[in-house]
Amino acid sequence: MRTRRINVPLWRIVLVAMLLGALSIGSAWASNAPPVHYRVIGYATGWNPVQDNDLDKIDTLIFAFAKVQDGRVVLSAEAARKLRSMIALKARDPRLKVDISVGGWAAGGFSEAAGTAAGRKMFADSATQMLVAHDVDGLDVDWEYPGHNESGIASSPDDRRN
Repeated sequence: MRTRRINVPLWRIVLVAMLLGALSIGSAWASNAPPVHYRVIGYATGWNPVQDNDLDKIDTLIFAFAKVQDGRVVLSAEAARKLRSMIALKARDPRLKVDISVGGWAAGGFSEAAGTAAGRKMFADSATQMLVAHDVDGLDVDWEYPGHNESGIASSPDDRRN
């Protein structure tokens, strides 16, 4: 049996692929797929009562910032006070989620905490305890940037692996 080789220009292959893609998108639209729900997420260090009229436009409000101190995730007394005022907003809008972000620019302690299994466990356990103690919905880890020290924090080449 002989094999016959067919030379097809690349532009024809690309054109066919694009047409097939367009057909598949069109069939998905025609199937009455449910509309996509976009989430609006915002960071705040506190909540100003003037902003209350915009509360219904936010799905998740992330409190910034908790810090990593000696391997543990902690909030200062002032940060905890500000966080309480944000959590109180959930009474007015029960669908609102409030998360805590740990880190931020120039926030150190991540590389040291991530460097050992015991450090990672301490970080995770203390973060969990903080979330439960403050009755929040989640944790946002804002480590800028693993493996780099541009923000003046300690780093290690092993940060990404850790």
